[in-house]
Amino acid sequence: KASLVEEKENAEIDGAGIVIMEGEDDGHDDTSSVDSDDYDFLFRPIESESEAQEAPAMATAAKDAPAMIIACPTDIIQIRVRNIDDACAHALGLERKGRGLELAIRHRRGLRNYDLDDLIDEYLRAVLRITLDSNTKSKALSIRRLELAAKATPILLGGDIDHWRFWIEEFTRIPGALFILSGHLPVRDPRLPPVLYQKVLTQLLIEAHEMENDKEVIGNLAVPEVAADRFLSSLSGWGSTHALREKIQFHEYQLEQVRKKNTNEVVLNPHLDKAKALLQNRLTQTAAVYLQLPRSKVQPNATDESGNDVLVDSTTDTLYGFDQVHEKISELVSVVGEWPPPESSENTLHQDTKVGLMALGELNIISTSYEMALRCYLAVGSLFPSQPLNKLQKEAIEIVNSSTREKEYKIVSECTQCGFVLGMIEHHHLHGCLVDPDFLPRPDTNTGLLSPLISLICLVGLDLIGDFLVEHCVPPPSGTRYGSSESLKTKTSEETENSRVKEGIESLPINLVADQLESSPPLLHWYLHTIFTRKPEMYVSFPHTAVPPRAVTDLHRKHLDLHLTYAEDKDSARSLIGTEIYNLARKTTPFLSFLKAALPLGGIRPFEVRNRILEVQRSDVSAEDPYHAFALELAYVIEVFGSETEEDAKKVLDLYLRGVNSVMLAASYAQRNTKHSSMLWDILIKHCLESKADILEESTETKTQGILFGTLLESAALCG
Repeated sequence: KASLVEEKENAEIDGAGIVIMEGEDDGHDDTSSVDSDDYDFLFRPIESESEAQEAPAMATAAKDAPAMIIACPTDIIQIRVRNIDDACAHALGLERKGRGLELAIRHRRGLRNYDLDDLIDEYLRAVLRITLDSNTKSKALSIRRLELAAKATPILLGGDIDHWRFWIEEFTRIPGALFILSGHLPVRDPRLPPVLYQKVLTQLLIEAHEMENDKEVIGNLAVPEVAADRFLSSLSGWGSTHALREKIQFHEYQLEQVRKKNTNEVVLNPHLDKAKALLQNRLTQTAAVYLQLPRSKVQPNATDESGNDVLVDSTTDTLYGFDQVHEKISELVSVVGEWPPPESSENTLHQDTKVGLMALGELNIISTSYEMALRCYLAVGSLFPSQPLNKLQKEAIEIVNSSTREKEYKIVSECTQCGFVLGMIEHHHLHGCLVDPDFLPRPDTNTGLLSPLISLICLVGLDLIGDFLVEHCVPPPSGTRYGSSESLKTKTSEETENSRVKEGIESLPINLVADQLESSPPLLHWYLHTIFTRKPEMYVSFPHTAVPPRAVTDLHRKHLDLHLTYAEDKDSARSLIGTEIYNLARKTTPFLSFLKAALPLGGIRPFEVRNRILEVQRSDVSAEDPYHAFALELAYVIEVFGSETEEDAKKVLDLYLRGVNSVMLAASYAQRNTKHSSMLWDILIKHCLESKADILEESTETKTQGILFGTLLESAALCG
């Protein structure tokens, strides 16, 4: 009776005598619905062992069941008390597969009429809503039920490989179900046959490939991203333990680089945590949880402290057939599938997907083919960038034009998914690949691929790559040890790869990096400005040589053109707005700072800069007053590198007064130009007495004659 009451506590009988289960989850929200059966008993802790073993009012076996005699005037009836088989039959009759399995597991020693494996199958079918009757239409299956069934498989199937094989096949028939089951498959105890892992990976790859362009969103995540991430996690987690340890080192390098700029904040890398969890699972996963219900509110940690698996670090312990999986993935990749690509091969770029390239990169890490892995990831950066190239170029120009930019670093996963590639380059000395123009197919081969360095920037973003390029920047190589980009172009792929190893190209010469970025002027501008501000000894300051390398002075001329082209505000008057009057003499612009450092080195000639600025002023017809364009920079060039004539002095003063609209800068110049000081002061005083023009230091809207004289007195006092 106690058992019968317990069975019916969540049921009620309507007027027709039909049992209706409460809490059926049809039509309810997937995250908040209540099942009609107790499916999650496997994960719900019980308070004590005695409570777990407390049996209902029933006998455990037929042979132990006490007999009862019921006598009446006409009959004598002998009956047997209900046992565990009866309780299971009653639960199954009510379609409560979860309750029936729970009773069978807790009292499995007394089970006689039912096979436990059959009850497990009934339970999983009920959770997954699988019907054996072909005429019965299956109900809708929710993600919550899939997760519940997948989470239950290690407990219910344990080390039974045949049972695993059966249910892997069942999950395969459900679209998307293997993405959930893959994280629960055993990888050590037991170790399934390689063909099963291959089957799962193949199905995951096919489904992830098909849904790559799917726009469906679950929560804040896009379905294709979740599918690709789970497939790549399975591919990596079932690969070699050596590759997992390598990935951990790569992610740790990325995390270390970000933490250098976040000393006061806690920086997390979920990709690193995931890699560590995959390795831990390979070392400690066990079937000891088989049919073991939790005994406390804290789940037991299944670890193996006695074995030697903790020391496993092998390149050959891949769980699946590497060659078979590699062949399947290679069918979806064309741009780097065969290297070097045959000249006669047709372009099949439409086949390439991000998940295919990422998977091929993972496989090459597993096989320790790191250069090939780098090709795959760079192809991802070219074809599937984390940010569009035009957006990165716009951000690069903003960085250059903002001299006080505060960089904000977020959680690593929000910055880039592939930041570990920098760690791979660092640990395996692949720097030379980034400056090899033939490392990827040329942009003119219709592959859609960019140069290696631009591809890397698109892959990991400007923040991470900026620190990396600065750290490894070296002067242009002397002699022919490294060679120029032209010498690299004349070598075959095999010769170039061998030369990188033999010649030790493990850094990034500044001129070779610039050659790689030349196809994207905004990125080249950003790179040269970054080296100029953060590592000037490689670009404008040469403490150990009197003559700068010619390769560097050539870059100075390119940098001049870039400043003239991409300056955010060419109007010098507007660029000084908001600057305090006492700071005007120290105010500078990125272009002016560059000229002050580069002109003395001789790579750029002063008259060349002067002529170029005058050309800009003449061609800038859209400006209200073209005379304002680069007036500050032109005044500096004439003052420092001019002929010191009276005409030049008047020109500089006029640039400060009319080009920059600053009495303070004009007074400061008149004070330091001792040769023409009297003449300059006369012109300056006359200008301030007669002019009604607006100036930088005066905020009033009135234009009264002589209003500038007060500003002149203040400026004269400040400059002595």
